[in-house]
Amino acid sequence: MNDKVYVGSAVDLAERLRLHLLHLNRGSHHNRHLQASWLKNGAYNFMFVVMEYCSNILERETFWIKELDATNVNVGYNI
Repeated sequence: MNDKVYVGSAVDLAERLRLHLLHLNRGSHHNRHLQASWLKNGAYNFMFVVMEYCSNILERETFWIKELDATNVNVGYNI
């Protein structure tokens, strides 16, 4: 594990996770930085964690991206 983070949000968490894994495993994920790391390091080096459940998901996603500095390529995978 490299301790990098990717922050996302979803109304249907199970479906969103399923789609992330489907695309990562197929090598077709929209986030090239995350995809490259997935292929290089392997799925076993990634962990998915729910940070919080909320109704204002986009506002909280923005908060966590800023809080975790997830757009910094040295820290995160968000674009």
